[in-house]
Amino acid sequence: MPRTRRAPTVPVICTGLLTCTACAFVSACGSDSDRMVDTSSVSTMLMTRDDTPPGYTWNSVAEVLRDAGDDLGQQIDAEAASVKVEPDYCAALVPTSTSIIAELHDHGDTTGAVEFLPEDSNDPAVVDAVVSTSDDGDTASLASGKVSADRCSDFTRTRDDGSVTHFRADSSRASLASPDDTTVITVLSDSVTPGEELVTTITGTVDGVHFRIAASGVTDTQILTDLAEKQVRHIIEVMEGQD
Repeated sequence: MPRTRRAPTVPVICTGLLTCTACAFVSACGSDSDRMVDTSSVSTMLMTRDDTPPGYTWNSVAEVLRDAGDDLGQQIDAEAASVKVEPDYCAALVPTSTSIIAELHDHGDTTGAVEFLPEDSNDPAVVDAVVSTSDDGDTASLASGKVSADRCSDFTRTRDDGSVTHFRADSSRASLASPDDTTVITVLSDSVTPGEELVTTITGTVDGVHFRIAASGVTDTQILTDLAEKQVRHIIEVMEGQD
């Protein structure tokens, strides 16, 4: 049966068995950050069921927020308090389900997301596609380069049970058909959390709109590249329609 995400409490977004975490970040060239963006169109920029990779299902993360109780904010705060990342801004390199839902909760008018989950319920992979016209939040920080491998070459995450995970980040050049310039940030960890062996994020800014494809437990990087290309096309189509 297809899976759907639940609202917090939610564990780390990545699930799997290995100990290596990889994050790929796209820095879009030729973007126009000063361009006025109609924030009401964010939902139309999101990928649809037609964009779903073979073997996956599509879900709207917004439905998680609608199904959540009135105390969602308190749940998010409680989840956040149970994990400490040092330096704190490096947490964006290892996103959790809670942190993504928190961004939508805090920027509901300017941020939207969908997710893709494997049809095989035994496969722990998760892919989230987030679009934001806000200059605040993890998506903007990643797209703008505020959070980078240079600033997060070594960082740790401590849970309230006392367990500590060490991360090391490095970056290299990569390529994506559109946009042209990409940066790959690889984060290695000693985590034993299922799925944290591989976390890949592709992010950038197109016509003033930030996006990220954040995936865990996905070993086929072509799936993520294809999704990134589709996400860029969705944004461009909507922005061209506003001209």
